[in-house]
Amino acid sequence: MLKRYASTVEDPLPTLFLPACRLHGVAPLVGLLKAPSAPVCGSAAGALQNLSREINARDEIHTLGAVVPLTDLLFGDDVQSQVCAAGAILNIIGPMLGSEDQTNPQRQALKKLLSLALTVGMLHGSIRDIHAMQQQSSARLPEQG
Repeated sequence: MLKRYASTVEDPLPTLFLPACRLHGVAPLVGLLKAPSAPVCGSAAGALQNLSREINARDEIHTLGAVVPLTDLLFGDDVQSQVCAAGAILNIIGPMLGSEDQTNPQRQALKKLLSLALTVGMLHGSIRDIHAMQQQSSARLPEQG
């Protein structure tokens, strides 16, 4: 079925995503961004990142309010979720900011903000891990007295 769609256009990539949109597959993916499981969130963000390369899917993803939960994932503990969320946000919001060339200050600012958010999210996760290890070490030390 996908082969039939792909053979009808010059650039097959956008048409490969049409079945997901037609089957209303975007809304459940947006819902999965709030799942309690980091791997589920990461997979949903990755799928939305891929889908958001196609204009119609991008518009639907934006309309369904995916940007806020994607932004929340930037500050989570799962690196895959963070990276996929950043890519999806760039795909969704980036085209609204104009051309992709290096001289577009709005696009460059978005990229910097996403990079900063990823860095903060990763640092936050590392600090939380260090704190947890310190608490475990403290709990193992025998009481002195």
